[in-house]
Amino acid sequence: MICPYCGFEYADDLLRCPHCGAENVREAREQQQETLHSLEEEREDIRHEPERILRKTNRAAARIGVRIFIGVIIAAVLIVAGSFIWRLWTRRTLARNVERLDACLAEGDYEGLSALLDRIDSYDSAYDPYYPVSYAYQDLSYVQDDLKWFRTDLESGLEDSYLLQSLSFALNDAMNALIRAENGIQDDLYLGNEDALQDIYDQACELLTGTLKVTEEEIGQMSEFYGDQDSLYDESLFIPYAALVLERLE
Repeated sequence: MICPYCGFEYADDLLRCPHCGAENVREAREQQQETLHSLEEEREDIRHEPERILRKTNRAAARIGVRIFIGVIIAAVLIVAGSFIWRLWTRRTLARNVERLDACLAEGDYEGLSALLDRIDSYDSAYDPYYPVSYAYQDLSYVQDDLKWFRTDLESGLEDSYLLQSLSFALNDAMNALIRAENGIQDDLYLGNEDALQDIYDQACELLTGTLKVTEEEIGQMSEFYGDQDSLYDESLFIPYAALVLERLE
């Protein structure tokens, strides 16, 4: 570059003449153009940056959406599969329990039937035939405990008031078993448990008439206590009959 002011020759890329300090107009213009071009490129980059960010965001959102959709599908499949497995397991458990309860009913194993029902922690109408048998049998089993209590008190020489109390419990429990069984037999619905209920009814009658020496007439009188109820827990009502039983047993 030759300086137009002093004629000094210097390198083209210098902005000023090293001899006189005059500006290198051509180089300054080229650098200015480069600067303007660089600024224009930056401006274009800034203008297109939101579009790139938006495209990038949309792609990320699309990937997240796909993952969510796949997750929902997997969750739905797992819920349906779990529900199917639960229903299948429940049906099999129900069928197995009913089979075992039927076996207890057929064998007259009312104690086993009651124990199995106690372990079942869910309700199903398929169990309806077995509950009346279980309730009636439980009342019948209480009579044996009451009679043991009576015999213990008798052997201990306790006063008649204690003996009457244990006998009133025995009468009450025996009548509860009898009434429950009788109401179950007379039920309009045929549940397939009538033979078992009849068996418990007969056992309750035998305890009342054979062991406790109660007459048929007195059983009828005590039955009036119940009205429409299946069970009654007021032993004081049975005290007069317990006094009669105590006289007959002595």
